Amino acid sequence: MSAADRLLEAWYRGHPALALLRPLEWLYRRVVQGKRKRFLAGQGDIYRAPVPVLVVGNITIGGTGKTP
Repeated sequence: MSAADRLLEAWYRGHPALALLRPLEWLYRRVVQGKRKRFLAGQGDIYRAPVPVLVVGNITIGGTGKTP
């Protein structure tokens, strides 16, 4: 069983070791909430690129597993 399979199994079936991530989840949540609050108050950092930016997402190299 690969590490990815073990992680998925732990995620969906639950595993006691996942409780160790709770403090990190709390810390991450607080940081993101603070950053969002500052942004909404107009105090957040905004980068304005000097040229237009094109964002492309979801590029996959190779097969995507959709072959019928």
